[in-house]
Amino acid sequence: MTVTGRTTNDAVQLLTIVTVSLGIVGAAGMMGTNFTVDFFKAGVKGFIWMLLGMAALIALVLLTRRRRWL
Repeated sequence: MTVTGRTTNDAVQLLTIVTVSLGIVGAAGMMGTNFTVDFFKAGVKGFIWMLLGMAALIALVLLTRRRRWL
């Protein structure tokens, strides 16, 4: 039973990592909504910053996994 519990725990941790990563990318969908705010009129530069921000957040999630914080 201990081995089964450990295997289940590892699977849940992996699914948590995947969920958080997809949530970060999914939150970027808000950037594509049709608001008339100057923040959303950033053009190509804003799009690149958004992609870099998502990559940084995903890297942070993976770093926490590697250090066994999550």
